[in-house]
Amino acid sequence: SNSFNLGLGQGYSVFEIVQCIEKILNKKINLKIIKRREGDPPELFTSNTKACNALNWKPNYTNISDIIQSAIDWMNQR
Repeated sequence: SNSFNLGLGQGYSVFEIVQCIEKILNKKINLKIIKRREGDPPELFTSNTKACNALNWKPNYTNISDIIQSAIDWMNQR
């Protein structure tokens, strides 16, 4: 068995993701801002190099707006 990360090697803040979703949906998201939990890392990034090499895989989308729109479209189809 094997494990693979399918990230893009680029990170986005929670606020960047929320702003992108708000823009796509044309809706305001109400947020409750709290302190970071103890033990939460300040940043996380993944690399898809292993999946690209081992599986001859490549992501369909590399732009965060396209990724989020694709996820919304997928959920709306269900």
